[in-house]
Formats: sequence, C-alpha cells, structure tokens
Amino acid sequence: MADKLADKKRIDPSARRLPSPWQVRELTECYVVEDATGQRLAFLYFEDEPGRRSATGRLTKDEARRIAANIAKLPTLLLGPTDREAVQHAIARLEVTADEMGLQQTAQLLAMAKLTIEDS
Repeated sequence: MADKLADKKRIDPSARRLPSPWQVRELTECYVVEDATGQRLAFLYFEDEPGRRSATGRLTKDEARRIAANIAKLPTLLLGPTDREAVQHAIARLEVTADEMGLQQTAQLLAMAKLTIEDS
C-alpha cells in the first residue's frame, strides 16, 4: 500500500516539462517569467515610489527586471549533467544579487538550492 502511494506522489518528468526558451514580459506592476508555451512561472512585483515600496515590500523596477532576467536564463544552464557547475555558478550569482538588494529570504533560499545541488 505504501509503495502504491509513493508511486502516485512521484511526478513523471516528461509530464511536467517547462519548455525553453523562457521569456520575461513586463506587465503594469510586475515582470512575468513564462516558458515557451506561455505558462507563467514567476511574478516579480515592483514599485518605484519609495513610500509605497516600503509599505508593500516590493522591489524596484530594476531589481525585479534583473531577477526575472536571471530566472529566465535557467533553462539554458540545465542542458545536461555536466552543467552542474554552471547551475551552481548561476545560483551563486543570483544569491549575491539578492543579498546586495537586501532580499535576505531570497538569498537564503538560493543558498539552500545551491547546497541541494552540491549534495545530489
């Protein structure tokens, strides 16, 4: 019974592909990262008015654009098993960018992702 439950929880990798290229689209108050089919993968909200930005906790437009652009680059880094170092390098760059922007939670998540890749 437990084996059947475990099998149901496993996701068939071919059924959950996010085809490249990923692209960034600018909307009114956010950038959206989409895969080649138009599936929305990430939303990065921004606010350039300092008072509203501090009240909402949003990024500046430039910060949101830079992070969205880096997320959109990820599929090109995931080309094969020999690209593990490239992925680690990309995550490290994102981690530094997030840290420089004062996004400690994002930087911590990226650090955990980097450790997960190193351990696998």
